[in-house]
Amino acid sequence: MSSQFLQENAVRNSVKGFTKVQQSSGDSPQSVKHQLLKVVQRVFQYRVLLTDYLNNLCPDSTEYEATQAALFIVSEITDRANDSMLQAENLQKLVHIEHSVRGQSGLLQPGRMNDVLLYTYPQKDGKYRLKNTLAVSGMKVSRPVTEKAQNVLKIEYDEYCLTLSASSCSERDDWYSCITRHIPDDYKAHNTSTFHSTVEYKRDMDMLERVQ
Repeated sequence: MSSQFLQENAVRNSVKGFTKVQQSSGDSPQSVKHQLLKVVQRVFQYRVLLTDYLNNLCPDSTEYEATQAALFIVSEITDRANDSMLQAENLQKLVHIEHSVRGQSGLLQPGRMNDVLLYTYPQKDGKYRLKNTLAVSGMKVSRPVTEKAQNVLKIEYDEYCLTLSASSCSERDDWYSCITRHIPDDYKAHNTSTFHSTVEYKRDMDMLERVQ
């Protein structure tokens, strides 16, 4: 078994599968997608088969090194396929967001999935109007305790501050977790200390009122 043979065989099967789809008439886009998915699945199956085959080979076997090299090549292909599918999925999400948000241009950029927060408000047609674009870098997020509103999430920058009120405590915590997941660690540390100091301040004020 040689790595060159496996590569040629994989390419040959992929081309044959795509050619059959192209030559068949009346196929729906869904069937084309299904056929292409089969081609991708076949490459992943090669990886599983080669792994099993290698595990059952003796290291002294004449086929061991060739199988190991073939598995390395197929593993690289499947890793790239995984990355490509993830990028395609993210791109589809971005296209949907850009279509749903009015007033936002240039949203589709390489690597763009978690670097900005879009501040929008709903419209009657089911879409959203963009009010502001907030960069995640430099963002400070906290969950302050206040009597004026419940379930508050506070987003701070050097220039301005945005205060949001969630419908429940769990929803507020979901917002907090989602945003802080993409904030650098140094800002996360600041947010944690801010939250605890706010709670302590609130507790001290309550104790002072009781004493008075």
